[in-house]
Amino acid sequence: MFRIDSDGNQDNLFTDGDPLTGAKATVVSAAWLNAIQEEAANVIEGAGITLDKADNTQLLAAILTMAGGGPMRISIPGEGLVAASLISVLAGVVGNVVAIGSKLKSGTSLDISMTRDGLALASFTMTPAFAEITGEDLTNIACTKGSVIDISTSNPVGTPIMPMLYVDIMRTA
Repeated sequence: MFRIDSDGNQDNLFTDGDPLTGAKATVVSAAWLNAIQEEAANVIEGAGITLDKADNTQLLAAILTMAGGGPMRISIPGEGLVAASLISVLAGVVGNVVAIGSKLKSGTSLDISMTRDGLALASFTMTPAFAEITGEDLTNIACTKGSVIDISTSNPVGTPIMPMLYVDIMRTA
């Protein structure tokens, strides 16, 4: 790997150029693009994954495979006030959801629905006392390679400030 060194770079960083001053934009060279491509491909193949043009989750899956260990936490930054929204978590990993949670203020609640590839899996009402769901409620929520788990939030009561929503997935492959 190397930092961009072709025409128009400034201290090995990309530039937009400036037509008013005549400064050239950085030329993205084939050598640089090939280096980036091969670095990513080596990580993916090093994890035992066959390159697949149609799968844009391979690099993430390779990193997670190599990292091993406990559950992977996907944290989704919240907005100030939670309104109805749809958040797609592209796991890129094979495993089972073992926890879903959030931080809620006292006197607030939020409905959470989960689907996988369009099929309903579970729905819950989060309250400050019930801000993490684990165990039996999640036993049938599995991620398969390339599956999409959608998490819908709706029916906020009060103004539940949600600095983050998280999903923990225990990898099985």
